[in-house]
Amino acid sequence: MRVLWKGAVSFGLVHIPIRLGPATVDRAVRFRQLHARDHTPIRYRKECPACGETVGDDEIVRGFEFSPGEFVVVRDEDLERLPLPTRRTIEVLDFVRQDEVDPIYYERPYRLEPAEGGERPYALLVRTLERTGKVGLSRLALRQRERLGLLRVYRGFLLLETLHRPEDLLAAEAGEARAQLPEPDPRELEVAEELVSRLSVPFDPSRYRDRYQAALRELVEQKVSGREIVLPAPVEEAPPQDLLAALRESVRRIEEGRALAGRTG
Repeated sequence: MRVLWKGAVSFGLVHIPIRLGPATVDRAVRFRQLHARDHTPIRYRKECPACGETVGDDEIVRGFEFSPGEFVVVRDEDLERLPLPTRRTIEVLDFVRQDEVDPIYYERPYRLEPAEGGERPYALLVRTLERTGKVGLSRLALRQRERLGLLRVYRGFLLLETLHRPEDLLAAEAGEARAQLPEPDPRELEVAEELVSRLSVPFDPSRYRDRYQAALRELVEQKVSGREIVLPAPVEEAPPQDLLAALRESVRRIEEGRALAGRTG
């Protein structure tokens, strides 16, 4: 695991040395920007407009603009001296039920692994959270912000989900939009609920491929091998139709598809 942060998980008087690293990986196809004339990759240089020199990373410092054109410099040693206990500790504030936390708050997951000497209390916390069904509402200093986090168990190890703060959410605008929605027709609502019921399955994200990335990879492979690029026929957009009729037709097609699968299975 690539370690991004070292510290400890703390709740009560329990102290668990841990290492924090990414819990996800980005496998998306990435493009480089090229000069259209000769296909040379474009470079981005960090340049000082005052002297015109290219500046290396070791010559760059953080600056806060407290007034137009005036800055104070904040160095690494300044950040190290900040009087924050969460700078090296994931502090568990409370334990709550996970279903009490709306998914809109979730920001990014991080994996926690026990550091040397932390295996026993780490395993104890994992098992305790599993048995109680609770998650730990926590805070920690990460990437120059003190963040809220949700400490939970995922497949036998600890996961820290950083959370958006309430002030970051556009909840008020969403509430206003909800108040302006029309009341559904009872017949449409009944058939829509039946359609949702028939399309309901156990959650399994492996069933859903990223078709856009797959198409991009196929396009790149065709270009690399010099093959002719094959384009699918365009899909004609269906004209608007009666909502209730569309719902009933959707239910009928699901029934027909399942009956056909049953005969061929």
